[in-house]
Amino acid sequence: MSKKDSDFQTPLWVCRLMVSRIFDNPKRILEPTPGRGNLVRVLASRFPSAEILTPEDFWSFPVTPVDWVVANPPFSHASRLSHA
Repeated sequence: MSKKDSDFQTPLWVCRLMVSRIFDNPKRILEPTPGRGNLVRVLASRFPSAEILTPEDFWSFPVTPVDWVVANPPFSHASRLSHA
């Protein structure tokens, strides 16, 4: 299976549904698995004054307080963590 075959982006309608569940006005939002950014775009549209953090490498991202963590985790076999 190629990376292209396993690449699944969260559909915009799902992103809108997820973001609609945020009822306060967050200042900082972490999206640890931004992919191509569908969820980030919807978050930015709904909360234009919020800082949306999208780390390139979540594992080296410094611990920092955020109001919300919103993500659709990766679903490919390649994204599984090794427990060796």
